[in-house]
Amino acid sequence: MMWLLAATVTSSALAQENNDFSNWRVGLNLANLIQKESAPTIVLDYNFTTNNHARLQLGYWTTSGNRSTDLTNSSTITNGAQADTQINNSPYSSASLITKLAYYRTSDMGDKLNIYYGADLILLQDCKKNEINMEVTRAFSQQQRQTVITNEKTEATTLSYGLAPVFGIQWAFSPRFLITCEAGFEVLNNQFEEKVDRRITTTSSFDPRIFNDQVTGTKSWNQVTSNFNPLTCFILSYRLR
Repeated sequence: MMWLLAATVTSSALAQENNDFSNWRVGLNLANLIQKESAPTIVLDYNFTTNNHARLQLGYWTTSGNRSTDLTNSSTITNGAQADTQINNSPYSSASLITKLAYYRTSDMGDKLNIYYGADLILLQDCKKNEINMEVTRAFSQQQRQTVITNEKTEATTLSYGLAPVFGIQWAFSPRFLITCEAGFEVLNNQFEEKVDRRITTTSSFDPRIFNDQVTGTKSWNQVTSNFNPLTCFILSYRLR
C-alpha cells in the first residue's frame, strides 16, 4: 500500500514537472566549430503546435590582424637576383553574420528519439578588408638595384540568400537536454562585390625614370551555388521552464 502511494506521488510529481516545461529551447549549433569553419551559432527553438517547430539561428564572428607582425622579413630568389621583401603596416579584417529561420516537423521514433524534416531560409553576409604595403628590393649586382613598392587596398563583400531542405534526428538524453544532428542541401544566390585600389611604384639605380602603375575599380557579379552538407547542425539545446 505504501509502495503504491509512493509510486502515485512520484508519477504526479513527474507529470507536474513535465507540465512546467516551456515550449522554448535555447542552444548552440556546434557544426561550424566541428568543421573548423567559424564560431558556433545561437539557436532559439519554439514548439508552436504538436510536432511543429520554428527555429532561429544567429551567428557573428570576426577576425583581424596585421601582416607586418604575422610575417617576418624574408629573402627569396627572383629571376636569379637576390630579393629582400619588407612588409610594412598591412592590416586585414573579416566579419561574417549568419541568420537562419527554419520550420520543421518531428516524428516520434520512441521515448527519446525523433526524426524531422523541414527547410531553412538562409541569409549570409560577409565582409573582408585587406591592405598590403610591401617593398621588394632586388640586387642584380653591388651597384645595380631595383625597388618595387606596392600599396594595395581591397574590400570584398558577399550577400548570400537561399533555401535549404533539411533532415535530422534528435535525441533527448534527459527531460531538458536535446542533441540534434542535421544534414541539408543549400541552394544560395550569391552577390559579390570587390573594390580594388592598387598602386605600384618601380625605381632603380640604373634608370632615372620612375614607373607608376595604378589600378582602381569595383567589380560586381552574381553566382548561384548548391551544396550538400552532411552536418549543417550539431545542436545541444536546453528546454526552458
